[in-house]
Amino acid sequence: MPYKTLPNSTFLDLTSHGLTAETSVVTAYNLDPSFVRLLDNVFPDGLGINVGLFLPRANSPESLLNSDWATRQTTLKSLADSGQLWSNFGASQTDFDLARSYLEDTLGLTVLDQTNSNYVSSAQARSIWVELKSGSDFAKLFGTDFYLYDSPDGPDTDLPFWNGSLAVDEQLDVSAIWFDTDFFDLRRVEAQNFAGDAQAELVPGWQSIGNGASVRSDYATAYEFANNIYNFPLANKKSVQTALIGLTEPGIGSAIDSPGNLESMLKKFINDTQEQAWVGSLSTQGASGQLWNPAYDERDLDISVIASVNPTSDIRVYTGSGLNPATTGNASATALTALQSAIWDTSYDPEVISTSYGTIYAMSPDSPFLAAFRELGVDAALRNQSVFAAAGDQGSALNRANGLVNVSVSQTSPYMVAVGGTSLSTLAVAQQDPTLAFEPNLVALAESGDKQALWLLVAGGLKSPTDQLSENDLFIETLWNENFLVGTTGSIQDYTQNFAGAGGVDVSQSTPNYQVAYGLEPLSVGPNPQVGRGVPDVVASAGSNIDYITLDSANNSTALVGGTSAASPLWAALASQINAIFLNQGLPNLGYANDLLYLASAVSPGSFNDITIGSNATSYRLGGKFSTNASDPIAVTPTGYGYEAAWGYDYATGLGSPNGVLLSRALSTIAHSQLYFPDKPVVLETNDQQTLVSPVSQSLIFQPRLPAAETLSFTIGDQSIAFSGDQTTGFGWTSLLAQQVLQPDFSAELVTLFDGYSLGQMYQTVVEQDTAVSITISGETTTTPLESMTSPYGFVGFISDDAGAVNVARPVAIATTALGADDQDVIVRARQNGGDDVSVTFYRVDDLLGTIDGIKPGDAAYGELASGRAYLTQSGSDSISGPGYGQYTEEVITGVDAGDIIAMTLTNGQNTFFGFAAANEKVDGQSVVHLRNYGLNTWGWEDLYGGGDFDFNDLIIQLDFTSTAGAGLLV
Repeated sequence: MPYKTLPNSTFLDLTSHGLTAETSVVTAYNLDPSFVRLLDNVFPDGLGINVGLFLPRANSPESLLNSDWATRQTTLKSLADSGQLWSNFGASQTDFDLARSYLEDTLGLTVLDQTNSNYVSSAQARSIWVELKSGSDFAKLFGTDFYLYDSPDGPDTDLPFWNGSLAVDEQLDVSAIWFDTDFFDLRRVEAQNFAGDAQAELVPGWQSIGNGASVRSDYATAYEFANNIYNFPLANKKSVQTALIGLTEPGIGSAIDSPGNLESMLKKFINDTQEQAWVGSLSTQGASGQLWNPAYDERDLDISVIASVNPTSDIRVYTGSGLNPATTGNASATALTALQSAIWDTSYDPEVISTSYGTIYAMSPDSPFLAAFRELGVDAALRNQSVFAAAGDQGSALNRANGLVNVSVSQTSPYMVAVGGTSLSTLAVAQQDPTLAFEPNLVALAESGDKQALWLLVAGGLKSPTDQLSENDLFIETLWNENFLVGTTGSIQDYTQNFAGAGGVDVSQSTPNYQVAYGLEPLSVGPNPQVGRGVPDVVASAGSNIDYITLDSANNSTALVGGTSAASPLWAALASQINAIFLNQGLPNLGYANDLLYLASAVSPGSFNDITIGSNATSYRLGGKFSTNASDPIAVTPTGYGYEAAWGYDYATGLGSPNGVLLSRALSTIAHSQLYFPDKPVVLETNDQQTLVSPVSQSLIFQPRLPAAETLSFTIGDQSIAFSGDQTTGFGWTSLLAQQVLQPDFSAELVTLFDGYSLGQMYQTVVEQDTAVSITISGETTTTPLESMTSPYGFVGFISDDAGAVNVARPVAIATTALGADDQDVIVRARQNGGDDVSVTFYRVDDLLGTIDGIKPGDAAYGELASGRAYLTQSGSDSISGPGYGQYTEEVITGVDAGDIIAMTLTNGQNTFFGFAAANEKVDGQSVVHLRNYGLNTWGWEDLYGGGDFDFNDLIIQLDFTSTAGAGLLV
């Protein structure tokens, strides 16, 4: 038979990319050739190999999946309704039938599908699973012999393998391959050092801050994490139905090794440990092949998290192929078949899937093995499913002793959300952690009211001063890394174990479009930096200072567990709650929504808690003065490569952990905006000459944020304007803080603590349609990395690497109401940080210039016309009073129509200030700007004549156009 070679398909391409420079399996694995034998007959007992052959898609979905969320949603629905989705994006049915016929009739192999096994073989899934019963079967299929290293140390260190590349008959068009077996895992290559002489100078003690509590008494259920720490949106709405969630549990499924029933155990655990009952049910895919394994406490963790957080969600566990009794071989379920089973379960149809299992294999880029995993992410996106994948628990090394940084490439599909891990500390726990309470003494600094410490803590989710924190309130969240060095040359705890959040850059693929749009250029660290996909995308608690209380089904008791394997189902539960809110508001499911998460972070940074402390550096090479304290200690030399948590997105903690309510509101606003207002004018857009221009005539505010006094130069069309930019002092407010304080339980004391810090004067002008806009800061050219993301939502940031930034923003909101409906109620949230009695009025204008019936802001009759256009509150008032210094209030304005352009005025009892500077007082001939845009329909007012102290937080205002939709689940 004429065979064609499959590129990058050697055994080492499957198992050991980046771990060895050897090209021979025998040499790489240091095998004694005398124990290698050809397997050409029936496989010996215990060895079974089922292999999946994946066919190419009829058409590439890349263009569709790279479009915006709304376009994807409408297109996927249209294709599904017309029955064209899988004829477009599955394999050709003709090609599938021909391939199956060849495998069965010509090669005599058994095809495994739902009629005789737990495997998914179909044209839609592009996969054909076949059973290999002998070495000759392997050779017939792949054109190469199959061998067994029959280890003298016993079968646990045997190694089946092939030499050279795989090949397939020219009649088969194969794009990916997967071997559903763990027999290739039994023996692992000894990694070579690729880090040269790199050596980290470690300081004795804990290797990352916030993981060293000596008394960890505040163990919590996922329910407490979700509701007390992460502000999940349905925390107080327990009766709301959330949909079934799928969990991949390869091999074990729902098996237990004791009398009883796993579902009953789970219900009892929930009843015994928290204030709500789980009323869902537990079902199992592949139960016919599941097998109990006491080492797999992961399954208990997954189901405990989901049942704790979502009391009405059903749970379905996916075993995958299982230990299939219908086959003579003994193939084992792997993470891939469990995930494929979840994605292609058209009966239970999970909207959200969490997978905590990847593969330990170091697969090479462009290999058919990695392609199998990557294409499953595409399948899930086309099935409109949200998949959350645990990023890993082995820090930057991923337990590979090559001295470099590594990531689990099976978990980094750009169409799945990669979830990393953090360590949570309440104040009581932080006081027991020497890294937090001794040096540096962050606890004492916070307790003394140190503003720098509190500024950092607030960005990470702190809502109250320490003297107001309850025992369950968050004090700090840091990166998860429990490694500890004893002495200067002693043992380094767990460098080769699972006790640190993975993260970094997957250099086996290009940067996803949503990370490019977010302004990221992910570059790995180490001696050979490369560009790739940044991971994780998001994080949540993985344990450490506070672990999860979970079910322990082996003992019908409870256990204390953690890991990114807890963070992933926690995020899956949140996504399910957001789906329930979307359904209630008339929206489709989130589905593949990685881009929405990055977009929410860009326009509504309060959606995430910013994790700014910690390191995941665990990279090491073999040999040296340190030893691990694992059960079988080995000598290692830490090389120091890893990633640090930092302000904003970083390659250790991603976008951060969720503020569930704020994230849900942001996603709701974005979803309705994309679906029902696709043609609303952006602030600036790139024209054919790659120049930023204003698509309409509009009034724009130029909002500097500068580390020092700088000269700003605005070029607007043919006009150049020089403007003296003042330094942003101390704790000048950010969009993150402005959005955070619009939570009712945010402490007034923290609000007023950060009062009076100047952001500097601003400039406002009219920019005519098709006029170009550019900005330099002290002669330095700026860039606009987030323009495509933020411009549809009211602002564009012009950023200089060294000299600061200027946001160009609108002073008005466009009413992107739910479903594009008219006559809507709109929530107004307000937080006051000024001492004057103030009130705010909202009114409708005719265009983005602020005109009313042809009258411009600043014209004599403008104020009277604005009053005549005022929206009324539910009580009939045309204004909303400020709640008082530091205080919060909510009101509702009525009668808002889709697409209304809404402006506002602020009155302090003596003066009325407009969002349009042209209608305000002048100082030195310049109209004074009183309003600053903080993103996603959030603004800050300056309430004093002449500009006051320019802190633009005297009254923080937010308009919410969608939360009243449906049953008002986000009100």
